[in-house]
Amino acid sequence: MIGTHADICNRKQTEGQLQHLIAGTANTTGQQFFVALVRHIAEALNVSYVLVSKVIGNRGQSLSFWCNGKLQPNIVYDLPLTPCEYVSQIGEYSCEKSVQEKFPDDTDLVSMDAESYLGMALYNTQNKMIGHLCILDTKPLNDLKDTKAILEAFAATLLLN
Repeated sequence: MIGTHADICNRKQTEGQLQHLIAGTANTTGQQFFVALVRHIAEALNVSYVLVSKVIGNRGQSLSFWCNGKLQPNIVYDLPLTPCEYVSQIGEYSCEKSVQEKFPDDTDLVSMDAESYLGMALYNTQNKMIGHLCILDTKPLNDLKDTKAILEAFAATLLLN
């Protein structure tokens, strides 16, 4: 008799997080959708910051910004010399730890005390990159693969106007 054992705890946890996000955003539309999205992503992934933004030239403009358990006023930020610039250029970027060291000119990372970053590009129906969905945290990102899968699932379905 031959047997195998596979630990599916991480997969089950990821599925639970995704179900929580879907349930939390399913009945919301318009601007309230973005508010619900950032809140539920922050809670599901236990991260300090979640940002959904549109890109206009070399600047990002937040549509919804969650910071340490609260919705924040929308912000405008410069993309050059930031992790978000990489997202704009290559579609996604992750930095599991030491993000401030990799982007020393990004003063926002310092003010957030950011240690880690994961961002995905958002595309319109013509497949043009028009925004970002990103998370930042004050601790290193664990389970990058599962976290990335959750963000990819939402980034693929978000269409910004």
